[in-house]
Amino acid sequence: MSFDLHPTRFTPRQAEQITGITMVRQRDLRRHGYLPQHEGHARFTAIDLAQMMVLSSMMQRGIAPSTAAGLAEISAVGIVQVALSSPDVWEGMDDAEWTYPGEQMPEDKAQWLARVFSNFQAAAGDNRWRVTPGRFLIIWANGREFWSPSVDHEIEEMEQDDPRLAGPITVLDLHALADQLVRRAQLPLARVVPG
Repeated sequence: MSFDLHPTRFTPRQAEQITGITMVRQRDLRRHGYLPQHEGHARFTAIDLAQMMVLSSMMQRGIAPSTAAGLAEISAVGIVQVALSSPDVWEGMDDAEWTYPGEQMPEDKAQWLARVFSNFQAAAGDNRWRVTPGRFLIIWANGREFWSPSVDHEIEEMEQDDPRLAGPITVLDLHALADQLVRRAQLPLARVVPG
């Protein structure tokens, strides 16, 4: 059995409810190139929604969209990979053929589908999917950014007079944003289509 994986498409109104970015602001961000352009009626995938969530969080903290856009693009991949690891976000999950016969639990299958989805996206030329960012996006006091699996570890490795510590630090937990995306979407984020 073969299958395709298709991301769910959300309307601008649904995107507003999920991300908190109004439809007017969505158009403004698209017009300035901070969100992907759409031909015809705008429809957003989970990656677009995750990108919007990061943009929204960063703009609320006074970070300009011009600075936040690139960080949001990379962070969105980590958010979606975590979100797709949940069996609740897949429509038609049982239609996917197992590659690993030992995996039996829905969580295992969802994690496998998340990996396959990422590989499909990378193979289709979307370079964002070639790298998985760490769990935490850290924006240091000096404006430099870094993704890491542990904020504590990064701070412990620094000298006390490191300029990255001399002021407020912004931390975004991509796993928490993934949970928020799943909760707010109230629909599957992707579907398995036998083909």
